[in-house]
Amino acid sequence: MEYQTDATASLKREHIESKLGTNAEALSEKVNLRELCMQDTFRSVLEILLTWTLLGVSLYLVTRPIGILVKTLLFVFIATRQYALIILMHDAFHGLLSRSKKLNDFLARWFLAFPVGSVYDNPKSKHLLHHQFLGELKDPDVSFYERKNNISSLGHHFFISLLLTQVAYTFLGKKKNKTADGSPRYGMVFVAIVQLLIMGAFYLLGHWYYYILFWFLPIVTLVIFFDKVRIFCEHVPLSSWVSEKRAVLRTYSAHPIECFFVAPFDMNYHAEHHLYPGVPHFRLSVLRGLLDAKKIDGKGRWQSVDLQHSYLLFLSKYIRDL
Repeated sequence: MEYQTDATASLKREHIESKLGTNAEALSEKVNLRELCMQDTFRSVLEILLTWTLLGVSLYLVTRPIGILVKTLLFVFIATRQYALIILMHDAFHGLLSRSKKLNDFLARWFLAFPVGSVYDNPKSKHLLHHQFLGELKDPDVSFYERKNNISSLGHHFFISLLLTQVAYTFLGKKKNKTADGSPRYGMVFVAIVQLLIMGAFYLLGHWYYYILFWFLPIVTLVIFFDKVRIFCEHVPLSSWVSEKRAVLRTYSAHPIECFFVAPFDMNYHAEHHLYPGVPHFRLSVLRGLLDAKKIDGKGRWQSVDLQHSYLLFLSKYIRDL
């Protein structure tokens, strides 16, 4: 399989532009996008390895005789890195881990999805529907960012319904007997196998029940909470906007600390991702620069994107607006 280098892409651009002359500007956008959409398998594997290394060190530390405060901090840290696995899985939904579909899905299933309890294929199908029908009733995510009219409904959304319903939605998806490509679906069997392996690792470290305390519980509490905060903040309309608008495109130039919790791996560039879902996460910041410089037109929608600076500030603004 051949991979196009940056130098090769640059030479191709110069050659094509020299031939087309007046159409060079229009072509430049296409070439920019083609280069931005190139997958980097090596980088994907490195990011997965780094995330698992941080998880492995953290999980080892929690089995050591350390104080409850440190273990509490490690609980939170473990949840952030589990959520990072889910965000990388999101890139895999769009085939962005590798140019090889088989390798993309293999990495996603065994190193990202199954370890956090996701069957992968059905959540993938639902996520692609979210992109196709954003803000419409066909959007399977629409209930997660519908406007809440008071503090009570907002609190119910984040602290009750998400724990009861979102776990099944995120990790299981709609029940099917087959995957989207028609092949038999044994996702839950593989999930169970991987979970047993993780539990076995805790057993070897002398604390099998820590699997529940420091692997299962972070997933069904903080990981789900981080996900719901992010999804809500990305698409919920403000009350000052037209009532017919069910969803908006919103992007954040948030502080790295905030992104570490709710938007790892460049997920804060969410509007950019919706406009061009074929761009891997590590090039979304470059895409943002091209959109701001008007070198890419954003499909005519960039000017309507809501630009925010902080998830927390947006939530506080939203609550004040109730």
